[in-house]
Amino acid sequence: MDHNTEKRLPKYAVIEQDFAEKIDSGELPGGSELPSESDLMELYPYLYDPGFTVDAGAVPQAFLPHKERIPAILTDYLEGFDYEDGSDVWFAKVKEVAARHNYCVKMGAYKKHPEDYNGSIADLSSFIRYALTGTTNTPDLHGIIHVIGKEAAVGRINDFLSKLK
Repeated sequence: MDHNTEKRLPKYAVIEQDFAEKIDSGELPGGSELPSESDLMELYPYLYDPGFTVDAGAVPQAFLPHKERIPAILTDYLEGFDYEDGSDVWFAKVKEVAARHNYCVKMGAYKKHPEDYNGSIADLSSFIRYALTGTTNTPDLHGIIHVIGKEAAVGRINDFLSKLK
């Protein structure tokens, strides 16, 4: 295996899992093939471009009601972030951040009484996802964090925060 292939494997693992889930759910037809590396670079620039940054001026429309709270939420997230956490511990910490900022962690409760909360865990997770990737729809976010690395993950969120202020 050459050096370039070794560097690509973690990225492919995250993407292959995403494609497999889409095939299993029927979102993609059975027999679909993994795109070429150049296609993947275009589809997932946040995995391949070491200089990747997010345009904080172009946040999704759905974020606008939350825009004043997003800096405090992301700062709180970073304070508890530990790159070594497994996905369950990492997500438990995301839920703790959600609860501290009055974002409902149980979707059923949120759907029954959305007026009691600032938003849902899905909303809050989207802020983290967007700060890291520039999109609200990605493969497994914990996996992405481990593909891009601790420095890039923390750096992207800090960069995004500096652009919001």
